[in-house]
Amino acid sequence: MNKVLSKMFEFLKIILFILATMAILFGILSTYSRLEKSLLDAISVFIPFILLLVIYIVNLIRRDSKINDNLLLNFVSCIVFAAIIVFGVRAKLDTNMVLYHKYGINYNPSFFSDNLTFVVSMLYCLIVSNFFLIVASVLGKEKKKNKYQIYDMKNSLPEEIFDEKEVVKQNLELSKEETEEEL
Repeated sequence: MNKVLSKMFEFLKIILFILATMAILFGILSTYSRLEKSLLDAISVFIPFILLLVIYIVNLIRRDSKINDNLLLNFVSCIVFAAIIVFGVRAKLDTNMVLYHKYGINYNPSFFSDNLTFVVSMLYCLIVSNFFLIVASVLGKEKKKNKYQIYDMKNSLPEEIFDEKEVVKQNLELSKEETEEEL
């Protein structure tokens, strides 16, 4: 069940990432054109999107199950991207909101620029969490290599030091642990 949910959220994460990027791009283009500002000022907003895209591409190339099948990361990523999409849609449709027309509530024309910092901070949190998972995955693979080196050293020593049955048992246990970790 976890794998199915994880794959579903992983697919949804990619779609929501694209939609969130488009919502922020559209918001920046409309805001900066209205204020007649240069788009070069908005590069700092797109740096986390670019970094996150690079990390997602690295994860897709590496096909590491610890990162791609992480249900919590995929779920939180979907929530963050959905929040960014809602934020972008609200910034665009703020004057057309029902409360604005029904009750005459004033709207904030700088809503987009006021809340853009929260979007960038959420994206940086996703970048840091992905980075930590990549580092943990790489370190975990190095530990497996060290286990094999220890058992290879035992196999290379003379037979009188180790009992042959003991070495076979240890190798079987290691292979069982490896198959359990892969599942």
